[in-house]
Amino acid sequence: KFTLMINKDKSFRALVMWELLDGDETRLRLVAEEVLLEPFKMVYALIEKIAPGVDHYMLTISCIWLVLSHSAAAPMSRFLPAWGDSHNDPEVISAHVIQLVKNNINTTVTVAKERGSRK
Repeated sequence: KFTLMINKDKSFRALVMWELLDGDETRLRLVAEEVLLEPFKMVYALIEKIAPGVDHYMLTISCIWLVLSHSAAAPMSRFLPAWGDSHNDPEVISAHVIQLVKNNINTTVTVAKERGSRK
């Protein structure tokens, strides 16, 4: 759902990117609270469900920016080798991000277990 929204609403993506580049704290706060808050909550809730043992904030931010960056880079990325039209498909991007999250969760749990066994 979030990936579809980002791909469809170029103004949303442009606003977020512009405000990050500009760096005005008042507008950054406004965009965070009025534009990103609901998508953040939606992704955060999903992360809580699928990854109870990880830092939900960090993984949520990572997922949001992976989706934003894929969508924002698409106009230029299509000129790079190995580009395919499917790389701009919201379902493909979403599946890619979910796979990265699952791999992160497995790695995080494995590393935590290894560290626990060394003590």
